[in-house]
Amino acid sequence: MASQFHLNPHPPLGKLLITLLFRAFGYTGGSSFDSGEPHPDFVPYVQMRRVQAVLGTLLVPVVFAACRALRLPEMAGWLAALFVALDNALIGISRINMLDSALLLANAAALYAIKLVSVSTIIVVGIYILADLVDLTIKSQRQT
Repeated sequence: MASQFHLNPHPPLGKLLITLLFRAFGYTGGSSFDSGEPHPDFVPYVQMRRVQAVLGTLLVPVVFAACRALRLPEMAGWLAALFVALDNALIGISRINMLDSALLLANAAALYAIKLVSVSTIIVVGIYILADLVDLTIKSQRQT
């Protein structure tokens, strides 16, 4: 947010999306978030934590939907969603300002999107195969 280079292993798109959400609550940077120090008054840390909590909460239905999209039994989807909802690590991660909630949600959404991508890939490959078959048929008819 301060437009300064900082070497960080987290994905830049994730940081930009979280920055966009934080800016929506009026945070423009300027705090180093030193450990053990109180937050300055201009840091809307309650809203920042709410964003993380919403992302962590959305993970539960997205995991269920991803399991169903992958054609797992409904009970497996419910069980996976229950595991996500009751996992202490995920509950803790979604309470603090980290990129992990957004990253986990994006990964679960990608699992859900696999079905959509695979169906569209099958359609595109099928069209190309049909076009090749038509082309081969026309060429073989011309040779005879």
